[in-house]
Amino acid sequence: MLKVNYSKLEDVTVENVLYFRSGADVTFHLFAVKKDEKRIRSILSKWADRGYIANLTVADKEFVFRPLLDLQSVSINQIGTIRQRDEFILSCVARGSPTMSFRWFKDEVFVNVTEFTSHKWSRLIKDPHLDDQYTALLGISRSDILDSGTFTCQVEDFRIQQCLSRRVFIKAPPVIKVEPMSLTVQKGENLTIKCISMGDSNNKYTYSWTKNKELIPVRTESEKYDILYPGGSILHIFKIDKSVKYSCLVQDDAISSEVMVEIHVVDPHLVRTCPQEYYLNVTWPETAPDTDSLQECPKGYAFPGFVRRSCTLNDGLRPIWRQPDYSQCTSEQLYKIGMDLRLLQLGYETATPVQILESCLRYLALRSGSGLLPGEGTRILLLVRDVISYTKLSRYIPHNVTTAVFDLVNRVLMCPNSLIDQETQSVDHAVELPNR
Repeated sequence: MLKVNYSKLEDVTVENVLYFRSGADVTFHLFAVKKDEKRIRSILSKWADRGYIANLTVADKEFVFRPLLDLQSVSINQIGTIRQRDEFILSCVARGSPTMSFRWFKDEVFVNVTEFTSHKWSRLIKDPHLDDQYTALLGISRSDILDSGTFTCQVEDFRIQQCLSRRVFIKAPPVIKVEPMSLTVQKGENLTIKCISMGDSNNKYTYSWTKNKELIPVRTESEKYDILYPGGSILHIFKIDKSVKYSCLVQDDAISSEVMVEIHVVDPHLVRTCPQEYYLNVTWPETAPDTDSLQECPKGYAFPGFVRRSCTLNDGLRPIWRQPDYSQCTSEQLYKIGMDLRLLQLGYETATPVQILESCLRYLALRSGSGLLPGEGTRILLLVRDVISYTKLSRYIPHNVTTAVFDLVNRVLMCPNSLIDQETQSVDHAVELPNR
């Protein structure tokens, strides 16, 4: 760097843009290839000894030679499988001036590491042995499946940019689908339960079954199970004689998941049941009284999810179906909106809080004709609650966020049965409306 003084000039133009008055100082940064260093040192030394360049006075005769920006590596501290909720740290090492800046991106989206983001932190460390070497750390203290992707470290020094990337894969527990989710059968019947792991069929999982929380062998007098290709198991149950809970356990060396199926056994001569019927896009099978039937959400709703319906005794004598509860069903459109919010909470700014709320409003507008299924409004209000929680971290909630929240809550409440009776109390606490 070379500092010169313009004390002999009234006005001077640099690149026809910058103007300097009498007495101003300017520092020049000269970039050159390494092989020209000796020649440049010689020229600068002559200028320093002479004390001026043309009619410019040399004010500082010490020259600092530094290497150009050199982004050396991007590495990760974890060796082997990174499971969901594990911690990992990315390290970006570069050489350059003390003014160089580091930025992190994931899949070309800026990573915002602030008090608003979940389980992330950043730090810059100066190498104690090398004056011009720095390490930028990006830490994820509790990884999420959405942290999978290509992380890029971007370093800038004197308007020169360099980037290096590192691929990160987060292994999440398997998502299990069981068929049926619940079942009512007559005493002495034979039945089967199918267990399938959803997603990548290349994962090599082991499958096992438990009965009332106790592991069962591959074959017993009353059960046996087979492995299905490419990823699943089927349990055969013979002449069932009493109600029981079976669970399918799917695991590998690092992760596992378990789903339970409750089987209700009834004596048709002693117990009356709720009859099979088709209602609100779902086929409800015969179900024992004082139990719940769990079924898959209708077409157009994301997996996993389920719809619940209770069979109860009216006046203690006659079994009747109650209103089904769709609060655990998330439409595919709303699921995508929820994913934008999850990315935002993790520091990946694919959408703003206002944009997320506006997407919810558009979704409700599209559903205005058909309306919401019973209990479906709960999913929307819980999403609104999470948006409010995120914006509250800034200690300031923009007016357009507040307006959108009130509009959303009003539209949900205007939809008949969008919140069913057993949900009312929990939803009251789910959304704490911001002050206007």
